[in-house]
Amino acid sequence: MLTSLIPKIKVQPKQYLPSLFQSVIRFHGNHSHDGDDDAYEKYQKRLDRTLTGAPASETLMKILKIIATPKEARLASRLPSMPTPISKLSKELKIPIKELDEQISVLADKGLVIDMQINNEKYFSLVPIVIGFFEFLMMRANNPYDLPIVEITQLFDRYIFENDKFANSVFPAGETQIGRTLVHEETLPQMNDAKIYDYERATEIIKSAKKITVSLCCCRMKSQRLNHPCKKDAPLETCLTFDRAADYILRHNFGKEITNQRGLEILKQAKEYGLVQIDNVKYEPTYMCNCCGCCCGMLQGLKTFNLPHAVVTSNYIMQVDTEKCIGCGKCAKECPIDAIEIKKDSNGKKKAIRSDICLGCGVCVSKCKFGALSMKPRKERVYTPETVFERYIAMALERGKLANLLFEYPEKFSHRALGRIFSMMEKLPPLTIIKNNKKLKSRFIAKMAENAKKKAIKTKK
Repeated sequence: MLTSLIPKIKVQPKQYLPSLFQSVIRFHGNHSHDGDDDAYEKYQKRLDRTLTGAPASETLMKILKIIATPKEARLASRLPSMPTPISKLSKELKIPIKELDEQISVLADKGLVIDMQINNEKYFSLVPIVIGFFEFLMMRANNPYDLPIVEITQLFDRYIFENDKFANSVFPAGETQIGRTLVHEETLPQMNDAKIYDYERATEIIKSAKKITVSLCCCRMKSQRLNHPCKKDAPLETCLTFDRAADYILRHNFGKEITNQRGLEILKQAKEYGLVQIDNVKYEPTYMCNCCGCCCGMLQGLKTFNLPHAVVTSNYIMQVDTEKCIGCGKCAKECPIDAIEIKKDSNGKKKAIRSDICLGCGVCVSKCKFGALSMKPRKERVYTPETVFERYIAMALERGKLANLLFEYPEKFSHRALGRIFSMMEKLPPLTIIKNNKKLKSRFIAKMAENAKKKAIKTKK
């Protein structure tokens, strides 16, 4: 597949072959078959192989020991992060289907695993920390497993902020992130050349959803439990989930079903509070967050850890009309990421100054009473993955984790060896060039998605 995508690139395989085989032999020789390995350490290492990672930490180990039993942690450490039919899991893990179903269903109910029904068969996949079991634990209104939720919240807060390792693991440099900004479409100019697509409109996303659930905002719930409530006093029931993801939310009581009309009402209220809408893909998005700058983990990644790429921007950016701006400071106060400053110009008059980290959300524009702010299209449109699967592939490619996604059973020597080889291949010229070339990367991702669809069709037959 690589050669079909980059026919003009010549690779000298002999140059790398000896070192690759030496690495495989060395890896095989060092592999431990000791069954007494700590279950939680295995779970942490498995989570760290997911797209958003899980850097080792004593704090994280405390969290894992609270939310999962050793047996559950051991099972979770063996699960793939891509949806896999239970029949295949049973075969790979050598656990009878009925027994596996009972064990893994508990993990799904705890929010540690995603379950779904496809063609009359159950599929399961491991969830990362984010977007994953952090959100599920924080957004749940009830507590069926009697977990010490306040203690868990405190530990999560410590894990996130004790250093920058987790933030950099979740938000490494790259144009594909777990969330992208949706512009407040009401703030866009009525211009023929300012076309906004349906996948950029929060209203259209909600209208087109076949099923919607609303849950408590995990980030504001976290802040509330830490006695640091939202500074905007924004509503809690604002986290929207769609379609198949909504089925999961309902099945495990992480939220409640609402109508499309109610979803639009929640969106309207969120905009009135100056919240930012964030989703992740063009078609069939799984969620929509309504985020405040004081609590949101994604926006905190940008502000607290100085990671300007933590959230993908919209295709628009704010501009200031200095003739109309009186420097009142309302926009700077409302900006969720502190991207606006009020400074004196050469005439000593206060004016709003926008920084380059502007998300293009339009919150400031909607709050300006003087018509001094407006939205304009960015010079270059930002990359938005077509589907969730394409987002996975794009993120894996950018983060050097494609091997983890393709070879997901670390217990199998074949997967360990191939994963090791592929990890080394990711650093070689072909894949390095693909990562750094937008057109090649787009073709690579599209090709992988096409192959996955063909495989899915064969499976259905």
